[in-house]
Amino acid sequence: MCGIVGLFAESPEIEAQLGCHLSAMLVEMSDRGPDRAGGTIEIFNEKGKPRDVVLRFAFDSGEGSHALGHTRMATERAVTTEHSHPFSSGLDLCLARNGSHSNWIPGRRD
Repeated sequence: MCGIVGLFAESPEIEAQLGCHLSAMLVEMSDRGPDRAGGTIEIFNEKGKPRDVVLRFAFDSGEGSHALGHTRMATERAVTTEHSHPFSSGLDLCLARNGSHSNWIPGRRD
């Protein structure tokens, strides 16, 4: 299964270090999702080990009040950036989930 981490900072000290905390949490989730990682409402997605993604996007230098991170262990579909979480459907909405939806087509309502 995948790993999901999140952080809501309630102090300026934590906000200034948000990226460091998110980076550490994502790296700790490596065993839960070694195939790719991503984080924050400013979406950064890439396939690869969480530690490599953290370094590539310099997560540890990030600041803010909220963070959401996801590590993926691919059980369905290819290991690509396209199938990476978190997903965003707007400027202030971000979603990550754990597990797979293998029967989503019959349950879909248009």
